[in-house]
Amino acid sequence: MHWMSITVRLCQALLLLLLASPALAAGRNIAPDTDEGIGAQARPDLSFAETKPRRVFHVSTKGSDENPGTKTKPWRTLRHAVSRLRPGDAVQVHSGTYRERVDIGDSACDGLPDAPIQLLAAPGAKPILQGGGEGGPMLRIARSFWVVAGLDIRAAGSQVHGIRFQGARHVVVRDSRVSGGGGPAAVTFYGGASDIGFLRNQVHDYRWGAAKDSHGLLVQPDTARILIQGNEAWGNGGDSFQCQGPDTTPGKHLPVDITVEGNRFHEDRENAIDIKTCERVTIRNNKFYGYRPATTAPQGAAMVVHYSARRILIEGNRVWDSGRGLSLGGNLIWKEPVTDVIVRRNLVFDGTTEKGGSGDGLRVGTSRRVRLYHNTLASLPVAGLKLGDGDHGPVEDLRVMGNIVHDTPRAFDVRWSGLKRLVSDRNLVFRPGGIVFRVEGKDLSLAGWREHSGQDALSRVADPRFVDDPRNQDYVTRSGSPARNAGDPRLPGNAEFCGAGPDLGMLESCG
Repeated sequence: MHWMSITVRLCQALLLLLLASPALAAGRNIAPDTDEGIGAQARPDLSFAETKPRRVFHVSTKGSDENPGTKTKPWRTLRHAVSRLRPGDAVQVHSGTYRERVDIGDSACDGLPDAPIQLLAAPGAKPILQGGGEGGPMLRIARSFWVVAGLDIRAAGSQVHGIRFQGARHVVVRDSRVSGGGGPAAVTFYGGASDIGFLRNQVHDYRWGAAKDSHGLLVQPDTARILIQGNEAWGNGGDSFQCQGPDTTPGKHLPVDITVEGNRFHEDRENAIDIKTCERVTIRNNKFYGYRPATTAPQGAAMVVHYSARRILIEGNRVWDSGRGLSLGGNLIWKEPVTDVIVRRNLVFDGTTEKGGSGDGLRVGTSRRVRLYHNTLASLPVAGLKLGDGDHGPVEDLRVMGNIVHDTPRAFDVRWSGLKRLVSDRNLVFRPGGIVFRVEGKDLSLAGWREHSGQDALSRVADPRFVDDPRNQDYVTRSGSPARNAGDPRLPGNAEFCGAGPDLGMLESCG
């Protein structure tokens, strides 16, 4: 080979490396790439909830509040029981329907870190707390170091909160059910509520007319360190989970350090997740499905991050059968866009355009410093990534790295005029019959996209070679897949891998 040809090829290879390296890309002016400070930085310490009670009392529909509360002479009402309990006490509630509303507030005591107060279903019992008409919440918790477990809370058509955490601190509610009411939310956290665990509960069928929001779980301003884990929510008239800031709801401080983890949310009227102006929120390892457009959620997105949300981590989630996986950006009430978000190692597949769903995977509108890393987007009817789609300003400092887009007509759907400082590379795209990059309404090949944008020098059009029945296998890849070992180990979240480098897409496919 002639020495001049060798020199040209070496220069071309060097240029590709320069374009692929965010740190070396001239003129990019991108902030340092780190996940420090992104997502919840503190979780509540819930170890107190495993403490065994010192004394145990009993409540039964056959009892009397004049009784001493023993197993043979139980109390009659939960309301009476919670007023009598002291640190270290527990009350076991036996099967039956209790037509009352319970206030763990002024008449109740605080527990202690080593002696919480516990309101528990008796072993094997299924107590129902039921009430219709008007009035306060079915269960209000305003004290500290309490544990509530095993209650079936039925609002019976009342427009009330099923559970209200009002200034409560160090509280766990677990293995319970909230259903059948209306009003703004089934379960709400506000008034300074902090260090709360809401674990392994079911929240469903809260509705408030045809078009009013009635959320499953609602986090409001002035709250901190809330863990929502292992729950199932469905059929609610708003979102399964919404986090609101003081720009839309009365309060002084943004909710902070909120973790939503390992839940299953599905088939609500609006979204599974709606994050407004909240800070340091983690959405991790959840399953979301069955979302369609509504008048107040027109694209059918499973997840929405907008207003002035900041420091949000979305990772390890699985989304299917929805109009869109994630819609990010917009609604600048505070004049600040969504800022500092990492969307990492999520799987969005089997999207839909039914009822006007947008049919894409991840959409990024008006925002700053958003990172789309190692997501798998498969079998979507319109596009994998919709970028620059902001009505309130540009998308600034966006990075798109290590993603797989498969069996989708458009790999990227880009409004180029809406992007300001983009770095995109090491993505893998493929569709039998061809895939395109749509830019300002014009379809381009990967080569055309490279020429237009100066991006994706190391990206490829190649079959990722997923295993058989990939939908039930998290779209892991076969040996020899071009996705294997092709990621950048310097990206946040890529420190651990099982081969020569991290795999592209959601999961490592070891062996």
